[in-house]
Amino acid sequence: MIDKQHFVSLHALILGYAKGLLTMFVKRKKNRSGTTSVVVAEKTKGIYKELITIGVAKDSNEIDSLVNAGHEWISK
Repeated sequence: MIDKQHFVSLHALILGYAKGLLTMFVKRKKNRSGTTSVVVAEKTKGIYKELITIGVAKDSNEIDSLVNAGHEWISK
């Protein structure tokens, strides 16, 4: 049988790890020029941080392909 203290620390470890994974997301940012930047960002402890810029596009098909590339970058 697992003692309660061990279970709580294991539970916190698993949830903490999952929380770290779930904070990364793909964001579309509108630029003044009319283009859209696609970036991978994360938010940790209330602080927003851009990790990488995937690309810049104007056409919606190109934007969608950049978003897919961003999701692939996160999965790696």
